[in-house]
Amino acid sequence: MKRIIAMMLAILMCVGLFAACGSGDDIKTGSFTYNGYTTALGSNWNPHTWETSADSSIAGYIESPFVTMSIKDSVNGVYQWVYEMATSIEDVTKDNQADLTKYGATLQEGKTAETTEAGYVFEIKLNEKAKWEDGTPINADSYIYSMQQLLAPEMHNYRANLYIAGESALAGAMAYYYQGSTAWTATNAAYTMADLTLGADGQYYTADGNPMGVGTQTALDWLGGYDLKTYVDAYGEAYFGMDAWASLTALADDEGIVPLTEETLGYIVGVITAVADWGETADDAINYFVVGETFGEASYDTVGCYKVDDYTIRYVCQTYIDINYFLTSCTSTWLVHKDLYEAGKDTSGDLVTTNYCTSKETTMAYGPYKIESMQDDKQIVFVQNENWYGWEDVDGQLVSYTNFEVDGEKRQQYQTTRIVIDVMEESAAKQAFLTGALSSWAPTAEELTAYATSDQLYKVDETYTMSFFFNTDVDALKEMDNSKGNTNSVVLSSENFRKGFS
Repeated sequence: MKRIIAMMLAILMCVGLFAACGSGDDIKTGSFTYNGYTTALGSNWNPHTWETSADSSIAGYIESPFVTMSIKDSVNGVYQWVYEMATSIEDVTKDNQADLTKYGATLQEGKTAETTEAGYVFEIKLNEKAKWEDGTPINADSYIYSMQQLLAPEMHNYRANLYIAGESALAGAMAYYYQGSTAWTATNAAYTMADLTLGADGQYYTADGNPMGVGTQTALDWLGGYDLKTYVDAYGEAYFGMDAWASLTALADDEGIVPLTEETLGYIVGVITAVADWGETADDAINYFVVGETFGEASYDTVGCYKVDDYTIRYVCQTYIDINYFLTSCTSTWLVHKDLYEAGKDTSGDLVTTNYCTSKETTMAYGPYKIESMQDDKQIVFVQNENWYGWEDVDGQLVSYTNFEVDGEKRQQYQTTRIVIDVMEESAAKQAFLTGALSSWAPTAEELTAYATSDQLYKVDETYTMSFFFNTDVDALKEMDNSKGNTNSVVLSSENFRKGFS
């Protein structure tokens, strides 16, 4: 399980990787190497297709986001938005209401395009100093090309999911991405069997003619954002009808979608009602339904990400979003280098792919560091990217300062000149750290007590998701009370209690 709290021990924090060390009047120069480790080295840090944390960790050194958040007042814990690849992001919905109709935005109930004044159209002014590591300028065309490739229907890039769905979904993106195919989305019990019609082909359809299915691998609100396969894999016959599950999944496509027919309806009911402890009835089958929408051909002109001028783009959201949530979505970008992206394309398969950002040779940095060398499964080395917009030359040394104030003054940042990340097991990393060969080490929970009171302890917050699972079997809960001396465990079987807790 993912650690809920990660704590980092570090040697010489003033040469830490992203530490702000001293004010602008106290310039630290020299050669500073940060020696880190990883248990697995990333193999694909393409912003369109990356999947693992090992992949994203590489991208973190060589990319810069539109905006990020940084401390403003360290005493009172006040944070601030900080612009990097953008110089400003503004809500311009009121002045661009025509975009809502042009790109098919989904308006709030009771609103029209003419009465919608905020929450949809955002203007991003780009940093005109931004360049690729080879010195080529990054401008509006760079971002528009990158978005076209991200959403390309012939590629079906994995990370397009961040832009075709969710709170910052791009208007028109889903229709462009899925053109010529059918997209399946969870209905979240929006349809009952009475709402559906059995077609001549034996499949159920909505009144609008959209096909219905059962999503075995679709994230469902009913399951707290998990899919049914995850639960079945975890609990098997203890809660589910495994014969019915085998029959159901035998009919699934590559995405786990099963056409909803009288036969498959019986299968999904058999899966969820086979064991009483799971607590579901046939009526709950609707929570596993998905609906398909078939999209016709579309051009990129129907997608709401467009160029205004050489250093301005606009982003039209599919649904309403508060500007602070939109800024949160701008803490990463979809930017790729056109020449390398195109050079790496492979058109031999059913889908077009690219080897962009899978090696030093196929990578083009635009952040504070670039890849100097890489040995698969052994080591990766980063050095300063001299063409990053934030560096300035001070007596032959590349130095950067914050473009914002912390505690009333600008600070020196990114002081590290070289970053060496070695691949090693946790036990080897611990020994290397204790002998001074590593700059940092992440101890296990069991090892924290030995270091918790150290003056050298450096603590880093980590984001995470916590899940709660309630045992709702009354007999089991009574036994829990009896065996542990409790008197109130049975309340967990109350649906009202669980709703209140949520």
